[in-house]
Amino acid sequence: MSEPLTLAVQLEQLRTFMKGLDDSESGSPKIRDTSADGTMREIRRCLGWMAHECKPAVPLKNLYLNLIVPGSGLVDGTPQSVEHIQALLKSVRRYLAWHKERGTSASSMVVFLAACIWVAKFLYHDQSKTSIFFGSSSARTTRYRDIPVIEALRQLQTVKSKEAGREPPVADESKKWLDWRDFLMVVEQLRQECNPIGSNGCRRSDRAIAASYQRFLIFAILSGFPDRQRTIRELANGKTLVKRKEFWRVEHKPSDIKVPAFAENGDRIVPLPDWIYAELEAWLFGFEDADGHWQGWISPDGKRQGGRAALAPKHNFVFSQKNGKPLTDTSLYSLFRTAAYRLTGQACNPHLIRDMIVTSLMEQGAPEHMMAALAYLMAHSSHTQKKSYDRRSKQKKMQPAMDVLADLRAKARKDLAS
Repeated sequence: MSEPLTLAVQLEQLRTFMKGLDDSESGSPKIRDTSADGTMREIRRCLGWMAHECKPAVPLKNLYLNLIVPGSGLVDGTPQSVEHIQALLKSVRRYLAWHKERGTSASSMVVFLAACIWVAKFLYHDQSKTSIFFGSSSARTTRYRDIPVIEALRQLQTVKSKEAGREPPVADESKKWLDWRDFLMVVEQLRQECNPIGSNGCRRSDRAIAASYQRFLIFAILSGFPDRQRTIRELANGKTLVKRKEFWRVEHKPSDIKVPAFAENGDRIVPLPDWIYAELEAWLFGFEDADGHWQGWISPDGKRQGGRAALAPKHNFVFSQKNGKPLTDTSLYSLFRTAAYRLTGQACNPHLIRDMIVTSLMEQGAPEHMMAALAYLMAHSSHTQKKSYDRRSKQKKMQPAMDVLADLRAKARKDLAS
């Protein structure tokens, strides 16, 4: 008889399952490391609640994933009653209620429910009889549809998603928002800060210069390609950042694209604006300019390199933390927010970039084809663009129609007068 699994082994197997290393068995779609990390954090928080906050508390030695979703809702292949399935989700519902008492947003609960669905898939995937013979964007939802507890979790997630859509922003966005024109001005200010000579007339330290180049390039790339912040974190020269025929571009494979429907379109190739080439090449590997000056970093032993090397990165990504480790979502958020606040007094962050450009173009009355092209560039639908990224007030959304009505009335009055 085999020994029962420990929680640590279960968690490791869950991560392997999510990463899709056993696709032939489970049919589970692959997810990225960052997504897997987020799911594991949510699960550990719930287990921590069971051990320390739940009444009665669960002893640490008795913690297992099965306590989160203790059953599939099937008996001999037959679905159990609705009441029984709800009872299986008792821990999930209690955890959500505990968070609600503490003011946790519905959007955070949606994230937790997504983690619970992964746990249920991992625990009960071998009871599913549905088969996916050919991949599709709907495979994520059609798979496991015959497992009642998974369907119940999906329905609860839908309810919380609708609640999240009605929630007012938790933070005061007016303290973070930048008009797109103001954002572009920040980009230009950061470019000027790349000057190796400081305001005191002395040369700045190599690491300070490198930090300035990195800040500028991050803001500049997002100004020309307003994508998700993970695109910045995961840029790797020769992999997702490529120079072909003298043109720099971001190249994403389907696995790099978050939305399955857009991943099915194949590779996404986005040219970068040529006005950042000089700083980008000085950052990556350095070059000698027309006056014979080295644009990049010269190490203490005289070796000529790109400015990036001054941060002593221990990885292959384009951008780096000052300690040499890859950028994380938290470190990128902090870098971006600190620079924006210093220059504008607004605590802007990279998550708002997409909202700012969509809202700006909407306010300028950009034609439908332009907005559709922007949605395609960002790898999401026009519906998502309007629902999630258009932050115009209700009054501003109505104003164009009100202006048309006013113009028609004025024209009618003029016609009557004549």
